[in-house]
Amino acid sequence: MISRITRFGRLRAGQSAGVNAARAGIAILATLLAGQARAQGLADARDERRMDVGFDVSGVYDSDVLRGDVIRNARRDAVNDDFVISPRISADIVAPIGRQSAFLNGQVGYNFHQNNGFLDRESINGEGGFRLRAIKGCVTTLTGRYTQQQSELFDIIDGLDPTNVEKIGGVSADIGCQSASGLAPSLSVGAPGPRTAPSSVRSMNM
Repeated sequence: MISRITRFGRLRAGQSAGVNAARAGIAILATLLAGQARAQGLADARDERRMDVGFDVSGVYDSDVLRGDVIRNARRDAVNDDFVISPRISADIVAPIGRQSAFLNGQVGYNFHQNNGFLDRESINGEGGFRLRAIKGCVTTLTGRYTQQQSELFDIIDGLDPTNVEKIGGVSADIGCQSASGLAPSLSVGAPGPRTAPSSVRSMNM
């Protein structure tokens, strides 16, 4: 009887181990498939066609709009406190092109100063580019960025004209791939464009 029980116990243990192994395999497979489905879902949602364009106006009171005495030394008519009104148009646009897509998002506005009209300036900040799927399982994103705005006033050199516009551009490329294991290795390369500002701005580059 003992021998039979032992053999029966060993048989049941083997069956139990097999069932557990099968369950573990199913769980791992389900996890990988779910990860791939989530990644695909995110990619599809990101590339859905849309055209969201909005307009808004904001107002801000600033008790130290000049950021110190440097601007007042250059402009005797400058007033330290000011009210700034900023109308702005924003856009978030995606246009699928087959398996690829083009995108554009950003905002264009203008800042009006009640007391310091010489600081009235455009404010542009945007990016656009393409998402390409030339390689199966991989997405390559090419992006260009551009910013144009009033330079930070605390960067102005004492005694020089503060009415200057800062222009910054750059491009980048990112590639991400979904592997069979569910991992998503990626690679990013960026090249900032030249920062354009007149000689009245103090350089902060190292």
